[in-house]
Amino acid sequence: PGVWSGCWYFTYLFGEEEGKRAWIETRNKRLVKEGGGKARQVAQDDFTAMLRLKEKGKRAFNRGQYKTALDCFVKAEELLGGDVTGIYLVPHQRAAMVTLLSNQAECYLRLKKHEEAIVQATKALQ
Repeated sequence: PGVWSGCWYFTYLFGEEEGKRAWIETRNKRLVKEGGGKARQVAQDDFTAMLRLKEKGKRAFNRGQYKTALDCFVKAEELLGGDVTGIYLVPHQRAAMVTLLSNQAECYLRLKKHEEAIVQATKALQ
């Protein structure tokens, strides 16, 4: 913490793309260390791919294509290791997992598959 922390410093040192990646990686290492080494972190490439799939799913959901959106959200969840490993992720990745699970629950509701929606919503709450 302090004047020399933050994304802007890494961007200044390494450039836009590499700076953001370096900042996220440094923050993740710190969070894993603070968590006693018990937290698991997904590789940056997989996390970036997950974010792309999540955005694709959000766009499909907004167009009313709930099955396509659900497929994107399920693939994105798999990139994070599935819901079982979600509780062991570093905090910001765990938050992304909760969002994915709740998005899946909403898709199931729109598809009128209420039992699956309950299962996914329960997983998100856990």
